[in-house]
Amino acid sequence: MRLLELLKDAGCNPRNYGTYLTCTARYRGGDDPGSVGIYLQNNIVKDFVTGNVFSLEEFLKLTLKLKDIKQVEQILEDKAKYITGFNYVIDYPFI
Repeated sequence: MRLLELLKDAGCNPRNYGTYLTCTARYRGGDDPGSVGIYLQNNIVKDFVTGNVFSLEEFLKLTLKLKDIKQVEQILEDKAKYITGFNYVIDYPFI
């Protein structure tokens, strides 16, 4: 499972912009698909509404309502090869 699919399954409405993703802040009940930026180069997540900055693992822990960061690491290790196998499906057409 790739990161985009993981976020879709979590109800985060992700959008792919090539080097970064945006999605909703489901961990705090948000519904704006542009409120969270996920920067794929350094695995940093920023909530633009609250100003909070998380590691990708911490963000997924909150979003998936997991108790331990090790659970997230296991998901990413087993299923979400989110950078090396990332498929760049962009939400806007190339001209």
